[in-house]
Amino acid sequence: MFNFAAIGQAKFYAAVSEGPLVAGQTFQVQYIVEDPKEPPQFRIPSFSSFTVHDSFDSKSTVIQSGTGLLQVYSKIVVLSVNKPGRYTIPGAKGFIDGKWQQFSSTKVEIVKDWIPAQPGYEPLNPDIPIEKNSELKPGESIEKKIADHLFMRAIASKTRCYVGEGVMVTYKFYSRINTTSQVLKRPSLTGFSVVEMVDAYESKPDIEIYNGQRYYVNLVRKVQLFPLQAGKFELEPAQISSTVHFMKIGKEAKNGSSDELSQLLQKSGTDNSFSMTPYDHATTVQSQPLTLEAIPLPENGQPENFSGGIGAFTLSLVTPSEPIHAGDLVKIRLIINGTGNIPMLIPPVVNWPKGVDTAEPEVKEVYNKYVFPLQGYKSFEYSFTAPDSGSVVIPAANFHYFNPATKAYQSANSNPVTLAILPAVQKAAPPASTETNVVDDSSIPRQLYWFAIVAVLIVSWIVFQIIRGKGKATSGDKVTTDTVVHVKEEVPSTEDILRKAQQALATNDSKTFYRELQASLWKVSGDYCGLPPSEQNKLRIQEVLRQKQTPNEIIGNLIAIQQECDWALYTTDDSDDSVKDELLEKSTVLVNYFRK
Repeated sequence: MFNFAAIGQAKFYAAVSEGPLVAGQTFQVQYIVEDPKEPPQFRIPSFSSFTVHDSFDSKSTVIQSGTGLLQVYSKIVVLSVNKPGRYTIPGAKGFIDGKWQQFSSTKVEIVKDWIPAQPGYEPLNPDIPIEKNSELKPGESIEKKIADHLFMRAIASKTRCYVGEGVMVTYKFYSRINTTSQVLKRPSLTGFSVVEMVDAYESKPDIEIYNGQRYYVNLVRKVQLFPLQAGKFELEPAQISSTVHFMKIGKEAKNGSSDELSQLLQKSGTDNSFSMTPYDHATTVQSQPLTLEAIPLPENGQPENFSGGIGAFTLSLVTPSEPIHAGDLVKIRLIINGTGNIPMLIPPVVNWPKGVDTAEPEVKEVYNKYVFPLQGYKSFEYSFTAPDSGSVVIPAANFHYFNPATKAYQSANSNPVTLAILPAVQKAAPPASTETNVVDDSSIPRQLYWFAIVAVLIVSWIVFQIIRGKGKATSGDKVTTDTVVHVKEEVPSTEDILRKAQQALATNDSKTFYRELQASLWKVSGDYCGLPPSEQNKLRIQEVLRQKQTPNEIIGNLIAIQQECDWALYTTDDSDDSVKDELLEKSTVLVNYFRK
């Protein structure tokens, strides 16, 4: 790591690839800026002693205890040099928080040769011959070697399901060869409600048998998906960037140097001398596209109050255990418990008795995301003021859902409950004060009286002038119709509503793009539903949109885009521009619909 420096809150430094730097092999130099106010600009130096293979920008989000999310920007340069020796890597310049800053330079040592150690997963499994598989013999194809020992898989619990039914999808990386790898792209899952099944992805692999062979396996992503509308969805592949550490094998020449790779290796009892030369090969591995088909729910037998619950559920009603008096605030909870699409459940229909006026329910959901299908409960807590009555009957509530196991609609019902309302408790009056509060006019400064009189005179003069001006307008010169201006409130266009998101996309500012896109959709959909900002949440907006008989495609796309924005804002954004373009295009359709 280069010298560390800071300007304001931002910190900037540089780092070089760890481990020995070998002549002829590539390595990376990173110029890093932590937590700047604005995305920095980089100006890389001239690497006169090196060969520049590539340079690119990177952005990530780091979670730090105590400080929360930290935005990290970096410029990465891929270099190599053919001759061993000591070299100076110059520092770049960065425009950081309104000022150009100079990164420090550093000295590195390039060595002639180095045999890399094997992966540090101790002990190595003897059934996974990492060393042997990493040998590259004369005449062997690098592409075939990699294809045989390095690949990804996308695995789904099922590829055909009902709309709203949960599907578990897992992306795994398999290896039987010596590599250094990192996730290049996690798939975008547009069109689904997504529940992540992993809190953090570890770098340490598991061992798994596939096609009769043992592999080191890393989990790239594991989720539960709930399709929001019918159709076929092709999930994007995950991508892994890997550097494969081969050992080239060649027959030893008389002068001590190794022959070319093309020379055949021949071993015999009298001539078994050969050389092993490290050779790194960069490659990208990705999973095969995975297609999921979501079929519509059967219309035959669908209950009138069906709200989209898919799974197997029970319904219960919980009332206060303490005595209830007239005028008390009463809280009643309806709890849906079971397995299925819990995050997508909305409140059951309750026929509240006359005199009971409830507020919007407070929603709470608790589920075990580590099991499939999703298990847990969702509760809806209603509050109302107890009326002056001897008893109040809360009738049974009904919750209709579709059970994929039986392929039929079923109902969960709560029991009716009778609340006994006791007479109101008389509250003790506060003790009367024996002192009489008298305003002492003498405490008011005399100058305040004069100030009040002057203020009244000024206001009176202004009102008089206004009235006098109106009189002249009616009795004096004739006023032409050209002086009458009708002001009409301008309705913002779709382009105006999405302008900030479009500008952020044009400047490649991903976080701002997702934040502005999400805010625009909340605003326009909330206005369409007639909801104040305090009630603009996913549950409430879905409920009102269904009441307004909004097409399922509109509701599905709205929720899917909001979830995609949530994912991108709180994780590292690894989506490409095509995904953002698609989100913006779908958002334009939604805004046009809500502006009707």
